[in-house]
Amino acid sequence: MALKCSIEAFLTTERLSNLLKAMASAPKLGRCNIVTHPGGMDKAIDQLSKFPSPELLIIEIDFSKEIIFQKLEVLSTVFNSDSKIILIGNDNDIDLYRKLRALGINEYLFMPKTADDLINEIEGLFLNFEKSSQAEYIGVLGSRGGVGASTLSTNIAHALSQIPNTEVIIVDLDINYGTIALSLNLTPHQSIMDLLEDTGRLDELLLERVMLQHGEQLSIIPAPIAATQNFNLTGQSIEQLLGLIGSMADYIILDLPHGTPDWQTTIFSKLDQVILMVYPDLANLRDAKKVFDQIDGHTNMGPSFNFVLNKVGLSASSELPAKEFETVLNLKPIQSVPFDPKLFGKSLNNGAPIVATDKGSKASGSIIKIAQKLTGKEEQEKLSIFMPKFLKKK
Repeated sequence: MALKCSIEAFLTTERLSNLLKAMASAPKLGRCNIVTHPGGMDKAIDQLSKFPSPELLIIEIDFSKEIIFQKLEVLSTVFNSDSKIILIGNDNDIDLYRKLRALGINEYLFMPKTADDLINEIEGLFLNFEKSSQAEYIGVLGSRGGVGASTLSTNIAHALSQIPNTEVIIVDLDINYGTIALSLNLTPHQSIMDLLEDTGRLDELLLERVMLQHGEQLSIIPAPIAATQNFNLTGQSIEQLLGLIGSMADYIILDLPHGTPDWQTTIFSKLDQVILMVYPDLANLRDAKKVFDQIDGHTNMGPSFNFVLNKVGLSASSELPAKEFETVLNLKPIQSVPFDPKLFGKSLNNGAPIVATDKGSKASGSIIKIAQKLTGKEEQEKLSIFMPKFLKKK
C-alpha cells in the first residue's frame, strides 16, 4: 500500500522540477496528491495566505542565510504547524541544517540527486510513528475475555470505512486467539507474525502480502491461525509496524487482548483513544477498574479513555446499572450495546458485520453511534447517513 498524503512543491530550477515529476510517478507515492508550482519561498507564502497548507510542503531556496530566516518568519504566519516542511538548497552547510532543524523545519536537503533520494526522505517523515499524525490510532480491548471486544472492533472499523474517502486498517494484536479475519470470512495465508518476527524485513511489499481486504476501504492485518505461545511480542516491534501503516489510513483500529502485558502498556501511550468493552456485572466492574488503573499509570490520555457496556440484557438479574460503573470509573459509558444473539450469530456465520447487513437493528445503531463519537463533526454528519431515521432522532 502506497503512502497517502498531499504534497505541494514550490521550485525555482528545472532540474528539481524534473525530479519532482519523476517522483510523482513512483508507485510508493501513487496515492499522494502532488502539485508543483513555479517560484520558491515568496510564491509559497502567497499561496498559503490564500489556501490551506498541504500535509507536506517542499520549497526550493536559493538565497542567503539571513534572507532564509527572514522569509521563514513570514512563512510561519501562514503555514499550518501541523503540516511538515522540507527545504531544498545548494548550500551544503551543517550549521544551516542545525539552525533550520532547531526552528522546527522537518528536513533540509542538499540538492537530492535522484527522485528516490527525495522519496526516501518523505517516507522517513511520514512512516515515523512519533511524527506521523495522519491516522487516528484507536485501541479496543475487553475488561475480560468474552465481552465481545473483537466483534465490536470489527463493526466499528467497518462503520468508519463507510465514510467516503476514508481508509481504515484493523490490526489484530490478539496473537494467540485473534478472530478478526475469521469473523469476516477471510482466510489469511500470512499474519502479523510475519511482520513482527523480523522488523528488519518490514516494508510495504511484505505488508501488502499480509494484509487482507474487506471492501474498498477496510484492510485487516490478521492474527495467526494457530496459537504462538512462545513468541515474544515487544512494544518496539509494534511501534515500527504502526509507524509504517500510520500514513496509509485515516483510522487504525488495534484489537487488543484483554489484560495489560508489558508491550501493551507501552502502546497505550501512543494511542489517540482507548475504548474498553465491558459486560455490566460485578466481575467486569472489578476488572475494568484494574485495567483503567493500570493504563492510567502509563499514560496521561485523560478524556481519550472511554468504555462501552456490551451485551446489555444478557442476564438482567445479575447486571449492574450504568451508574455503578460511572461511580467507580468516574466516567460515563459512551454507549450501551444490547444483547442480540441471533443477530450477532448470523453475522459470524455470514462473515459480515451487522452494521453492513442489519443497519436497522438497535445493536447496529449503537455501534454506529460509537463510531460517530470517535470522529469529528464533519465525519459524524457523513456517518449519520448510514443510521436508520428513528435512531437519528434520539
